[in-house]
Amino acid sequence: MNNDLIFLKSYEGKQIELPRKALVNSAFLTEELKKESNTNTIHVKDINYDVLLKVCDFLRYYKDTKIEEKEIEPIPEEGLRKIFDEWDVNFLDDLELEMVFDIINAAEMLGINKLHDLACAKIAEFMKNKSTDDISKTFTIECHIPEDEYYKLQADH
Repeated sequence: MNNDLIFLKSYEGKQIELPRKALVNSAFLTEELKKESNTNTIHVKDINYDVLLKVCDFLRYYKDTKIEEKEIEPIPEEGLRKIFDEWDVNFLDDLELEMVFDIINAAEMLGINKLHDLACAKIAEFMKNKSTDDISKTFTIECHIPEDEYYKLQADH
């Protein structure tokens, strides 16, 4: 058994190879490995393969760095590049919103705070300067307020 490698098994049972030192930025995976010290496989049963693969790409990139916690400020006009490194911002580019939400959930479950914050900021940036109608359509949110009250609220705000 190669102790330098860990295998994460997705919801579907597919395995992803990851350097052991890449777990440094995941509280959950680090704890799981401590509990199961006689194995090099961790079953991550609530995360599908495509999402887990993307999360592992993030962990691989930061395998040599313990990510420092930092306070996230409101998204500035300049965008995410003002808050995050270029690589971080590019990491989520071209992903469908559904995948970004899946990454938020996976990062929360796995205790990868920087990835969680990055993905949440990506959603916030997407929503910035959008009307409530645009956001409702994008996320298929139905309004249960009577139409006359809805337009009055919009006029007031």
